[in-house]
Amino acid sequence: MNKNDLLVDWLEFTCFQDCEELGSEERKKLESWGFDLEKFEHLESGLMGYKKRMWGNYTQILYAGNAGMRTHVILSAKGVRAYEVNNKAENMINMLTHEDISFTRIDLALDIKDNSIEFKQILEYLNNNYIVTRFKKYKYVVEKQLAEDGQQTLGETIYFGSRNSSIFIRIYDKAKQMKQEEGNWIRIEIVYKDEHANALALYISQSKGNLGVLFSKTLNNYIRFVEKSNDSNKRRWKTADFWARILEDSGRLKLSFKGEE
Repeated sequence: MNKNDLLVDWLEFTCFQDCEELGSEERKKLESWGFDLEKFEHLESGLMGYKKRMWGNYTQILYAGNAGMRTHVILSAKGVRAYEVNNKAENMINMLTHEDISFTRIDLALDIKDNSIEFKQILEYLNNNYIVTRFKKYKYVVEKQLAEDGQQTLGETIYFGSRNSSIFIRIYDKAKQMKQEEGNWIRIEIVYKDEHANALALYISQSKGNLGVLFSKTLNNYIRFVEKSNDSNKRRWKTADFWARILEDSGRLKLSFKGEE
């Protein structure tokens, strides 16, 4: 793999009015947005305060909540990939911006597959504190498998910020997650929530340029890896070459789409 991609990797929104059941009007609207409800099944338990839900193609439709909760739709990462077998997530976002809905979360994922960077390089700069960031903390998580003859690293992830904040960033070794033995595959994900998610959806529906420009600007606004210098003000340190290249390359990308991995 030698091509970098920018993808929608998670999508959540609320729609309709409060309802105890999904009527024919709601079902017709969901199908017009590209959901094949014949592939959905009703589950016995609710979720997130909703009493009822439907599940299909890694997508959940939650309803029968408390007053004002409306109906909530969640497309997980696999749900977006399943949706994009037949349609583009971008098209759905375009349709939804003309409806009475509210986006609560949209994830954008940058896949770096051109071997231009290794995960250990990011860790090295982070461990040396060669970083300028608006976040006050980060978390580094390693998942390992125990075996009689040793340990095998299954995944490594760096989390920036709080999961409850309106912007949340994670960087991880996608090649390890996918058990890919050859080549590097680093994924950078930006989680946009609430007002940021709505602003992102509007940008996607109205923009004629590359979505990568917005992704690059958001990333640079929150994280910048730098080269050490004698300047006492770290914010004046030069941006690390590998990070400048990521920002430049991602800024050229249009939104890609692909089916299930």
